Amino acid sequence: MRALKSLVVILLAVAFAISCETASEPEYAIPDINLNQNPVRMSAVGSGQSHRLYSPDVWRTFSFNVRKYLDDTVDGMFQWNNHGGNWGSADAICMQMDGNRAWIGGIVTRHSNTERIGEPAVFRLEDNGQGVNAVPDKISYVLVGPDAENYCAEQYSSPYWVRIEAGNVVLSGPTKPKP
Repeated sequence: MRALKSLVVILLAVAFAISCETASEPEYAIPDINLNQNPVRMSAVGSGQSHRLYSPDVWRTFSFNVRKYLDDTVDGMFQWNNHGGNWGSADAICMQMDGNRAWIGGIVTRHSNTERIGEPAVFRLEDNGQGVNAVPDKISYVLVGPDAENYCAEQYSSPYWVRIEAGNVVLSGPTKPKP
């Protein structure tokens, strides 16, 4: 009887060992990703707040993260909140840089006035460096309505240009030469 129990234990151990050797590993699809196929050529990231231009007691807040790739495609988003006024967010579709300035445009995906969803929106910004001794960065209001692609390409100025009181913007990547 003892020999039979030993034989059963040995047979179970052999069966287990064989099943472990023949069990196939699950196959996972590994995507063929080459991160250098379309590297980021320029980027703009930032968030912060400032007082509204004509309402010094009211804050406006913003954030953005936009990338332009080597093939000129653009992705990212930006959002704004003019407290006591309009607010919204947009998916970025264009970006241009010149020196320490950038022009960004997108299509509105959320807005306090739902009739503005789907319209173009634009803004520009100025990165004046980092640190306590740096000149404050600047950002324009987000304007809803202007042609985004044309705004980026022509690098229009904005009548609503204010310094950032809290926060930071960072531009990186090559820029086109100034005329």
